[in-house]
Amino acid sequence: MTREPKPSPRPKWVPHEDSILVRHPDLAAEADHERAAAMGLDFARIAPGTKTLLPWRHVTPSGEVHAWPQSGTSRVHMKAGCSICRGYRASETTSLAACKPLLAAQWHPTETGSRTPREVTPGSHAVAWWLCSDCDYEWPAPVYSRSLDGNGCARCAGQVALPGDPNTLAVAQPELYAELDVDGVKNSGLDPTTIHVRRAKSTGRRNTSITEEFGDGNGRLEQEDQRRT
Repeated sequence: MTREPKPSPRPKWVPHEDSILVRHPDLAAEADHERAAAMGLDFARIAPGTKTLLPWRHVTPSGEVHAWPQSGTSRVHMKAGCSICRGYRASETTSLAACKPLLAAQWHPTETGSRTPREVTPGSHAVAWWLCSDCDYEWPAPVYSRSLDGNGCARCAGQVALPGDPNTLAVAQPELYAELDVDGVKNSGLDPTTIHVRRAKSTGRRNTSITEEFGDGNGRLEQEDQRRT
């Protein structure tokens, strides 16, 4: 469904001979007069340089109808064309669902609200929730980071872990986990059962192991904090 643009501020009214239609007849064919009338606008009385969002419409060579809002100054002075053709707005052919169907299948069915892959483009900066089809991990990420940057599931990549995962410190190295200062880890805002066995934190000199980062029950956490300060 095409959302009606809300004109703000109201456009400057000018004589017909000075209107955007007369001064720029190349844009007349794309002026959506029906939607403009519903908004109380008249292209024949609007100044070319208006910052008001005006309704535009055109038919692509494939027969698809594109309708979008755009200011007069954007079309006249910046020579901007159809925002759907340029991939800035989602349509039946430019949406994430159309361009990246396999990725769209990982769109979380409930966490992103009412928005769907048919309403965003692959380059959208909107943050969506994703559901990995391999491990059922759920996480938020911008659409472009997944579709353009190629970022995948952090759990499958070994960057994060969930309680009970074989790559957690508690499962992979229980003897080392037993030395961990669990309270210190919790106080830092982390769940000790989700710490990845390969986790390291960069310091001024080099990467340190997990025990150096959080302590081991013998005061290492306090000693490490003192060294960092």
